[in-house]
Amino acid sequence: MLVRLEWDSAHFGFPVARAEPAELSVEELRTDLARAREDGVRLVYCLRAEERPLPEELLREFGGCTICTQVQWCRVLPEHGGTQTPEGSRIERFVESPAPEDLRRLAIEAGRYSRFRLDPRISRAAFESLYALWLENSVRGTLADHVLVARDETGASLGLVTVAHSSTDSRGKIGLLSVDPGRRRFGIA
Repeated sequence: MLVRLEWDSAHFGFPVARAEPAELSVEELRTDLARAREDGVRLVYCLRAEERPLPEELLREFGGCTICTQVQWCRVLPEHGGTQTPEGSRIERFVESPAPEDLRRLAIEAGRYSRFRLDPRISRAAFESLYALWLENSVRGTLADHVLVARDETGASLGLVTVAHSSTDSRGKIGLLSVDPGRRRFGIA
């Protein structure tokens, strides 16, 4: 079954849908993609487990391609360990809206390898506005509970992370994670 994604469609300026559930058989997906083509849907997200990739023939038939591989990891953090930062830097919670240009650039950098950046059907402007909006909605508390910013001794932004708390367990979920390209590999993330 295809679910039309109204927000994505409005943002990108063309019809977008998602194939659900992710366990659809290849034949079920072929039927749904044919229907999407008839309905003028230009982009269909199909999230699949690594062990169930889509056949190349199906991708060719519908002009599709594999854009990215998503990886999830979980790490247990100490309850009271404090935050270690490189000398001269600090972590602070950011709550102002609108976010300044340096944080907007970091948010866009967070999407460098995302499907939204890598998909040739999505314009650079649409990708950048998506990540800028993601940051703004995180700062406002609609997509994240916290926006944390790493700053150097001059106050320059070195990196950012957005975190949402789970209401059912003690887990947090990272939305955006980015470090200024010139400051990577210094332990900021």
